[in-house]
Amino acid sequence: MLKQRIITATILLPVIVAAILLLSTEVFSIVTLVPILVLGGFEWARLAIAVKQTTIGNRQNPINITMKLLPWQFAYIVVLLVIASILFFYPIDTTVLLLALTCQVMIFSALAMYQKGGDFYKKNSYVFIVAGLIVLPSAWSLLTVLHKSSPYWVLFLIMLTVIADTAAYFTGKAFGTTKLALELSPNKTYAGMYGALVGGFIWSALGILFFNIDQTYWIYFILLILIVVIASISGDLFISMMKREAKMKDTGQLLPGHGGILDRVDSLLAAVVILTAGLIWSGIVIN
Repeated sequence: MLKQRIITATILLPVIVAAILLLSTEVFSIVTLVPILVLGGFEWARLAIAVKQTTIGNRQNPINITMKLLPWQFAYIVVLLVIASILFFYPIDTTVLLLALTCQVMIFSALAMYQKGGDFYKKNSYVFIVAGLIVLPSAWSLLTVLHKSSPYWVLFLIMLTVIADTAAYFTGKAFGTTKLALELSPNKTYAGMYGALVGGFIWSALGILFFNIDQTYWIYFILLILIVVIASISGDLFISMMKREAKMKDTGQLLPGHGGILDRVDSLLAAVVILTAGLIWSGIVIN
């Protein structure tokens, strides 16, 4: 699995970096519609609608469930694209940011109160459906905001999530004993989280140098990046919660070694909200 992950990442990374650095913001926003809103929306709808059709203790066949939910998935993508069109032609960045932040707070609360084996989400599966209509378009829109300020902010954010995830994996493997969220993701440990924070701290120091951030913002920026790392873990756990409720192992099979699109961008969807808010409201990045 690790070998597959490395091969997939090696193929995708140059393409992603080139798209970020070479495309104009307008083209970048259109190109990123595909992975985030189309493919990501397809997987999100599959999970969200499947939750209602699961029975506790049974894992569903991914192929069967995809065939059953196909019409609903396409309808969900249409709604996402309509929202994206509104945000593209009539950008309302402050409103989007506040709505996205509110949604992230609610997601964090849902994770804190989650109880394995409960039937709340099966009776209220609309929660996941509505969450996707906020999380996916807002993340896409805020990535565009970052790219407009500087493509290097987008690259910085993506590398931050990769570094945090990699550091968490290896420190968790080496030192992890106490589970971070056993009911949601049994492989995550507190040691892994601490490793992710250390990786984020080092990356924030490099970010200060690269972006030439004023000395008065150094502590603020480091703290912001550490919060972004925590948000990235929260985003990962939320998708894990959806998979657990839907009785599915992965969000898809598109990326060998990684699973689906949401398995790869789950951290990014949450992290972009916190980073963009922190940069804009501090004045480091002017929207």
